Amino acid sequence: MIYPVAHRLITKCSAIYRIEGASKGADMDIDVARQNGLDIYTRLEDIPLA
Repeated sequence: MIYPVAHRLITKCSAIYRIEGASKGADMDIDVARQNGLDIYTRLEDIPLA
């Protein structure tokens, strides 16, 4: 039951980075991120420097 914990943690973030590759769990994480209005990055070079 790692997904409920991960999804609660995602709601505390401002963005998420999706690494390439097939993963139902990662796809579910992206769905949670979208529902919570997070920025979603798929390329490292697109992530702004802090």
